[in-house]
Amino acid sequence: MINTYLADGKFAFAPLPKGPQGRKSSFNGLADVIYAGTRHQEAAWKWVKFLGSTGCQDLVGDSAVVFPAISSSAERAMKAHEKAGRDVSAFTSVADAEDGTFLLPVSDHGDEIGQIVQTALEEVWLGQKDAATALTAANARVNELFGSR
Repeated sequence: MINTYLADGKFAFAPLPKGPQGRKSSFNGLADVIYAGTRHQEAAWKWVKFLGSTGCQDLVGDSAVVFPAISSSAERAMKAHEKAGRDVSAFTSVADAEDGTFLLPVSDHGDEIGQIVQTALEEVWLGQKDAATALTAANARVNELFGSR
């Protein structure tokens, strides 16, 4: 979304605030997978191998749509952003810091949890509810998802 937010020049990015454990950010990696029931296993495997290759990741990096997992390709993305005049250091400084990033936990009901929490946060940001009310209700709804266990 970097390119989208910076397209008209009205926005910039700032570093995340530091908390008691420092400045940290979750990251989401992409996983290229093959449907087990595909009738095109060889073609799918060829495609997935290409997606994980330096050649493909360099294409992605050069277009600066995401930061590729391959370091040399990520460097290309940073150079593409720099060439376009986009300062992405708010993202890269956290990623470069020791223990600066972490993986989100894997959970059942992940999509539902995400929607519940996102809605609660939007209600707070829009001034529709105070944080304690919105987040307490969201927590109760998330807990209900696991009530049948």
